[in-house]
Amino acid sequence: MKYCYFNYLVLFGLLLALGACKEEVTSVPAPIPTPVPAIDFGANDGYTGWDATRALTNPTDPTDWTTDATWNSAEMGLFAENNLDFSQPQLPASTWEVSAYPNPVVIGGKTQLSALLRDTDLAIPSSQLRILYTLVDAHYTALEYGLRDSVLKRFGVSILYPANKFSGGTLYRMYYVIYNTNNRQVYYKGHGDIKVMP
Repeated sequence: MKYCYFNYLVLFGLLLALGACKEEVTSVPAPIPTPVPAIDFGANDGYTGWDATRALTNPTDPTDWTTDATWNSAEMGLFAENNLDFSQPQLPASTWEVSAYPNPVVIGGKTQLSALLRDTDLAIPSSQLRILYTLVDAHYTALEYGLRDSVLKRFGVSILYPANKFSGGTLYRMYYVIYNTNNRQVYYKGHGDIKVMP
């Protein structure tokens, strides 16, 4: 009987020794993704002001309502599901005139997103032009989006600002692309910041 207990003790000791000799896992943990920084709305209160007739008012932000040369991963991701071709050079900034007015806008109000092709000699059929837009908060959360086909190389879209989506005293950013519906080529991409008031 003592011999049997001794065997059990030896077996238990061997199991403990094997457990202690287990090889340590030394794999490198996957890096934690770096979050994209919050939107920097820029200088001069961060937006360009227009009244309800589209007359320019103060302040002005020179980075708004023009073409953006590059977008970060979060910005590109806003249009990832649309299968757009961003590989071709954009048309010059002077080719288009884009605005959203009035700006600022009150909660429950609306702005008119307007875009027109200045270069009417550009050989792009009006029927192939479309604008796609999305309105986001400072952390790239999409709150509103839509599209509009051109009429005589112009776009006009009314955008509402309901209280269940927007907060007064807050800046939001609209991203837009103008592209060819046939080959998905992006001719123009940019952003504009909109101030929503209580």
